[in-house]
Amino acid sequence: MGCRRLGIAVFRFLPAGEVFKICTMTNTKALAHIVPDKTYPGMWRVLRPDGSLSDMVNKTRAKDVAWGLVENTVYLGKAA
Repeated sequence: MGCRRLGIAVFRFLPAGEVFKICTMTNTKALAHIVPDKTYPGMWRVLRPDGSLSDMVNKTRAKDVAWGLVENTVYLGKAA
């Protein structure tokens, strides 16, 4: 049984004020968030399900990290 990835069209990012939430195409419930860093403009952090924040990264990398986090969560059947 090989490694199986979810399709690109499975998730989407929606703006929620200054924050972006990642959700499925059929539901707007947030599975993860990316939030702007409060000290450094243009830098972002991923808000993890346990409420902790990731290290500071650029927006593209934050989206990539959030996508991977959600993909693993959904694939393992532990979606919120």
